[in-house]
Amino acid sequence: MTGGREIKHQGYDPGHPWYYKLGGRILPPDEITPSIFGRDVPAGIEIFFTRKDLRHLDDPDFVRKKIEEAEKTLKEYINRYLEVIDGGEDALSAGDKLFGFGIETALSLTLSHVSYQKAQVKALKKLYAKYDIQLSLF
Repeated sequence: MTGGREIKHQGYDPGHPWYYKLGGRILPPDEITPSIFGRDVPAGIEIFFTRKDLRHLDDPDFVRKKIEEAEKTLKEYINRYLEVIDGGEDALSAGDKLFGFGIETALSLTLSHVSYQKAQVKALKKLYAKYDIQLSLF
């Protein structure tokens, strides 16, 4: 899940609670790569949008707005990930505690949120770059 190399600890990647339970290294946010369900970003950007949004993906202003929203969400996810790292068990949500999830589950979920959101930002920026190139041709 990082830098083109797959990180595993005793057969588990950082997106799985057992990675942490078995002593896997907690990754800093800058080492978390954009991926979706442990795979690289697919060619199609459609998975990130509703049908309504898909109709507007040919509008560079719409895409730029979506990039801003996605980057804001990414910052929020990174902050939550860091809260879980810094706060440990005390940072668990009421839902985590209610359902008996431990710190390992919170770490794997928040890491997955960061990774997915990075994938969305990456895909949007790639789409926007296409418009930037097209606009510069005229």
